[in-house]
Amino acid sequence: MLIQRSIKFIVVFTFILTGFPGNSQEVKTYTTQSITSAIQIDGQLQEPIWRSVPWGTDFHQTEPHNGASPTFQTQFKILHDQHNLYVGIKAFDHVPDSIIVADSPRDFFVGDYVEINIDSDLDRQDAFSFTVTAGGIRGDEFIRTSDHWDNDWNPKWTAHTTINEAGWVAEMKIPLSELRYFRKVDQWGIQVNRSIERLDEGSSWSPVPDEDQWVSSFGTLTGMGSLPVAPPPYGPDDMINPDLLRRDLESLYQTLQNSYPSLNRYQTSSAINNHFNQSLMEIGNGQRLVDFYKTVAYFLSKIGDGHMNVSLPEYYLRDFHHKPQFPFLLDISEQTVLIRENYSDNPALDHAELLAINQVPIRQIIDNLIQYIPGDGLHSSGKYHQLASSFAFYYSLWDPATTSPELEYLPIGQQEAASITLSQLNPQHLDQTKVHDRRDPFEFKIHQDAAIMRISTFNHPRLFEDFADKSFAQMDSSKTSLLILDLRGNGGGEESNAIHLYTYLAEAPALYYDHYAVNPNTTKAVDLTMTMISGETHQFLGSMAKTYPDGSARLVSLDRLPGRFVDPAKAIIPTTINHYDGQLAVLIDGGSFSATSELCAVLKRDQRAVFVGEETGGAFDGNTSGIYEHVALPHSGITIRIPLVKYVSAVQNVPFSLGSGILPDFHEDAIMKRSDYAGKKDPLLEFAIDLLRSNKNGQD
Repeated sequence: MLIQRSIKFIVVFTFILTGFPGNSQEVKTYTTQSITSAIQIDGQLQEPIWRSVPWGTDFHQTEPHNGASPTFQTQFKILHDQHNLYVGIKAFDHVPDSIIVADSPRDFFVGDYVEINIDSDLDRQDAFSFTVTAGGIRGDEFIRTSDHWDNDWNPKWTAHTTINEAGWVAEMKIPLSELRYFRKVDQWGIQVNRSIERLDEGSSWSPVPDEDQWVSSFGTLTGMGSLPVAPPPYGPDDMINPDLLRRDLESLYQTLQNSYPSLNRYQTSSAINNHFNQSLMEIGNGQRLVDFYKTVAYFLSKIGDGHMNVSLPEYYLRDFHHKPQFPFLLDISEQTVLIRENYSDNPALDHAELLAINQVPIRQIIDNLIQYIPGDGLHSSGKYHQLASSFAFYYSLWDPATTSPELEYLPIGQQEAASITLSQLNPQHLDQTKVHDRRDPFEFKIHQDAAIMRISTFNHPRLFEDFADKSFAQMDSSKTSLLILDLRGNGGGEESNAIHLYTYLAEAPALYYDHYAVNPNTTKAVDLTMTMISGETHQFLGSMAKTYPDGSARLVSLDRLPGRFVDPAKAIIPTTINHYDGQLAVLIDGGSFSATSELCAVLKRDQRAVFVGEETGGAFDGNTSGIYEHVALPHSGITIRIPLVKYVSAVQNVPFSLGSGILPDFHEDAIMKRSDYAGKKDPLLEFAIDLLRSNKNGQD
C-alpha cells in the first residue's frame, strides 16, 4: 500500500506528449560562480553576492501547450561554494492571492511549486530533482531514467519560500555531497521547472521535445570546474569507526521511537530494547559496511514490518549489480527450496530441489538469511517470498566471494542427489535469458462454470475499476456462480482498488478499517538531528491527528488528504449492480501483501471465502504504510524506509494469532506434489475449482 505518490510525475509527462517544435535548437547554458561569503536561506535573496550572476530566463510552457509562452515568467540564479549549491528562483504571479499554498507531507507535490533537476555527472541519463512548493514543502526524487522518477530518495537539503506582491520566491541550499558525482566534470546538466496548479500549467527553462529525452534535453550549467571529486566513502573491506556506527544506530532507534507508530505492535518495549542492545554489541571494534548493514537489517527485522526496509548506499549496490548472478529463480517454503525457473545450460536443474550450496545445507543458509529480511508480524511467509526474488543479493551477505558455487540438488522424478559446479551469469546475459512476465496485471476468464480472476497488483486505479466492473458484469450476464480470485504474488497497491473489489463480494455493510494511528511527536518541537524525519511530514501528521486517553494519536482530519484514506467509521456498502453472491475461493501465498492481505483479512472475517495456498506475507491485523520517510544514516550512508501510518483492520472480534498472516484453509503443501512444478499445470487453481464445484454439488 503506497499512497505517497508524485503528482509532479503526471504533470511532467502529460505535457511532453505533444512534442516541441524545433528539436534541433541549441542547448541553453547558464554560468554559475564560486563564492566564499555566506548565504542565509530565508527566501529573500537579499545578499549582495546574488547580484554577481545573471538571471536565467526565457521559460517555455510545457503543459498544456508545449512550446508556448507561459502565463507568468520565472527566473533563477545559481551559486556554489566548495560544499553547497545555492539556487534562487523568482516565480512571478500577477495575482499572488491566488497562489495555491497547500500543506502536505514531504514528496506530495501539492499546490504551486518550482524545482531544479541536476545531472551532476553530465551523463544525460539520470539526475536529481529538488522541489519546493509555495508553502515551503520539499520534495525530491532520483530520476533513474526519463520515465522512472524515484521518490524513495530523501537527501538532506534546506529550502525557504516567501510570497510577495510580485509572486513568490524560493531559495535552496543543496549539499554537493548529496549529488553523488564520482568523476570530475566542469559542466553539469540542469533543468528548472515550475507548476501553477490553478492554471494546470507547467513550464521549463530548457525546452523538452520528447518524453524519452527528459534528462538529455537539460540545459548546461558551467562554472563548476573547481569542485573536488567525491569518491565513495567506504570500500568493501574498509573498517568503519565503531563510534560512528553506534551513533548511526542510536539515531535510527531515536527516530523510530519519535516517529514510527508500530514499534511495539508485535514486540514489547523490553524485547525491542534487548534487540537494540544486542545490535550495539555486534558493532564491537568496528564493522565493514556490509556487516553493519546486516546489523541494522537484523534489528529492523525484529520489529515485524514488511514495509520497512534497509538499503546499502547506491555506489555499493551499483557494484553488486555488475557482478555475476545465480542463473535461476527459487521457490522457497518452510519445507523445500525448489528451482522454479532455470536459466543455466543444465536442464537437470529444471524444477529440481536445491539441497546445498558449497556443501552447506540450503536450509541452514535460508534460516540465516531470513533474519535480515523485514516481514509483517511474527511469521516468515513473506520473508521466504522476498528471499526467493532477491536470492543473489542475500546470498552475497552469506558468501560474497563465490563465483562458481557447487550445488547439490535432487532432480525431479529421481531419488538420488546430484552435484554440479555452476557458472554464474553476468547481469546482462541473465536479463536476456530470463522469462519476463509480460502478462496483463489483471486477467479474467470463464472456464466452463467457474470464473477465474487473476489480480497481480492493486495499482492502476482507473484500469482496475474498469476491469472489475466489466468482469462482474460478464459474470452476472452468464450467471456464473463460482469465482476463483487469484491473489498470489499480489504485493498490494492502492487500497481503494481492493475496497472497490470488496464492494462486489461483501454480503452486508461492514467496516474495513478500525483506525489509523501515527506517532507525529506533537508534544515537543521536532529535533531533526535526532529524528531524521522531515519537519514537514511531522507537522502535517500532527495537524491530522487527535491524541486519545491511552496516549495514542490517530488520524481524524482525513479531509487534509482528500481521497487518500477511507473513513474508518463508515461501513463499506456492497454494490447493487452486478453484485456477486456465489461461492468464492481465494488463492494466496507469501507474496500476498499489504492492501491484498487487508482485503483477505476482511473476507476471512466475513467468512466469505475459502482460502487456498500459503499464509499471506501481510499480517492479519493490518500493516504500517501510507506515508513514508526515507532516512540516510549520517555516517554509514545506509538508508531506511520508515512507514508512518499504522493501518488497523476492523478484525478485532475475530480470533487470530497476533503477528500471523491470513492462514489458508487448504495449505499448498497438502495439495501439490513436486511433479506438479513441471509443465504448465496449476494444481492449486484446479484444486480450488474442484473444491467449489464439490461444495456447490453438496448444496444442490
